[in-house]
Amino acid sequence: MDDPVVQGFENDPKSGSDCSIHAAAPTYCGRHTDLPKLGFVTDEDGQSVGSNRLKNMSETAKKLWAHLHHYRLAPATWRLISQQAYEYYSNSMRAAFVEFRFCDNDWKVSLFGSIRFPDWSNGPRASGKLTR
Repeated sequence: MDDPVVQGFENDPKSGSDCSIHAAAPTYCGRHTDLPKLGFVTDEDGQSVGSNRLKNMSETAKKLWAHLHHYRLAPATWRLISQQAYEYYSNSMRAAFVEFRFCDNDWKVSLFGSIRFPDWSNGPRASGKLTR
């Protein structure tokens, strides 16, 4: 499956290089999003999803990471995630959100995690309120 062309990419995400998004304005494919770094999350027509959908995705990811934390599988940083923990996260996110299936090699769900995980790790996790 080919990846849709998304405004703002400076590098090919499949190449393993830095695939962060740089934007002059928080608009991708003609739609506004409150999280411009997540403009790569698109529907099957290549249109960026709305901010409510991104919020739902973020909330689901946070629940998955809390579950991993409960079982002592949440990594200290995204780069240190184990294969088992990553597969749980990736499979769950792709099952819940079809948008993460519109790419090769799982790069969208991986990039989403690398962008959103630090907020969770430095927020709810760092607060000490999560149970194990």
